[in-house]
Amino acid sequence: MVGHRGGQSQPRPPRIWRADAGYPQDVGPLRGRLLWPLLGNMKDGPLQMIPHQARAPYDWAAVLRLIQTEFAAMEGRIDPPSSAAHLTVEALAAQAQSGEIWVTGAPPLACMVLTVKPGALYLGKLAVAATARRRGLARALVETAAERARGLGLPVLEVQTRVELVENHATFRALGFAEVARSRHPGYARATSVTFRREV
Repeated sequence: MVGHRGGQSQPRPPRIWRADAGYPQDVGPLRGRLLWPLLGNMKDGPLQMIPHQARAPYDWAAVLRLIQTEFAAMEGRIDPPSSAAHLTVEALAAQAQSGEIWVTGAPPLACMVLTVKPGALYLGKLAVAATARRRGLARALVETAAERARGLGLPVLEVQTRVELVENHATFRALGFAEVARSRHPGYARATSVTFRREV
């Protein structure tokens, strides 16, 4: 689409999305760090596929179902079991108040929980529905987290995954993270978790 001014075609300002705005907007001069272009080819519609912060009132039960459904595949693979099995709607609502919850889609197809830690923004409960994988949704969420970390003045993103989930290790490395530590849950003599960090 173009407009005409003084006989010359004028391109319409591009539609972009900024993590601190939460929705697309028309802009003239591009100011600040642009995060994620509109995904016009997504079958669920471009606005549905852009990460946005979930704020009360919100359907926290839908977020809980997404997390518990996708984390269920870990059962029998990790020891100790995931804390996702004991997560509640109330805990998610409280997390949205004390930290941030970001989702993609409505109902949510992907989500993450962000918590400020000393010197880092912790990214937890990253989940993508099996039906929506390989669309770049995890990468979009991670880039949103990086944008939030910069906005909060935090130099790194931090994420933990279990030792047994080697496919998660590969995914986080592909998203720019590097392993920085291994730790163990109380009562375990061996390492049970791997910590990854990424500078933002």
